[in-house]
Formats: sequence, C-alpha cells, structure tokens
Amino acid sequence: MTAGSGIIHSEMPRRNGPRLAGFQLWVNLPASHKMMDPRYRDIPARDIPVILVPGGQIRLVCGSLLGQTGPARDIVTEVSYMEVRLDGGAVLELPARMDGQRSRM
Repeated sequence: MTAGSGIIHSEMPRRNGPRLAGFQLWVNLPASHKMMDPRYRDIPARDIPVILVPGGQIRLVCGSLLGQTGPARDIVTEVSYMEVRLDGGAVLELPARMDGQRSRM
C-alpha cells in the first residue's frame, strides 16, 4: 500500500485453513512523493520467487538478487526485502549496497 495523499485502510484477511500469515512492508516516501496518488497491491505467496542457495533459500519480496526480481516494485525508493532461511552452520554472503561491502549471515 502506498498511502501518499490518503487511503482508507482496512485489514480483513481471509483464512485458508487453520493458519493465517502475512506481512506489510512500510517504506517512508521521499518528501517529493508524500502526496502521490494512493495505491494498494496484494502479492500472493505464490508470486514471491524462491532462490535456492547453498545451505538454504531466499524468498525475494522486493529488490533484485542473483538475476531475480521480487514482485513488489515501483516503491519509489530502492528497497530490498527478503526472507533468508539457512541450515545450521550454513554461511551466506550477500552484497550490501550501503558501503560496497558484503554482508555475512
């Protein structure tokens, strides 16, 4: 959801079975975009790519990694958001854009 100039927000998720899971990604817009048109998009789990890495996997929600791009796009600012799952003892190094160094998980 992009709140922008204003949006009515209501949480009414539907259950599929006994569990319900979801998340919201909130990103602060730059001042030049604070009053942009509001918008909302739902991204089903099936649309989130899974990238297999040695010793684990990455579910890429937004940003680009290893030739894949997440489904959350046009966020105005550059954002990377991913779920990383690693087996015990596994090591994964990912590029970190802040200082050109690599992050180690």
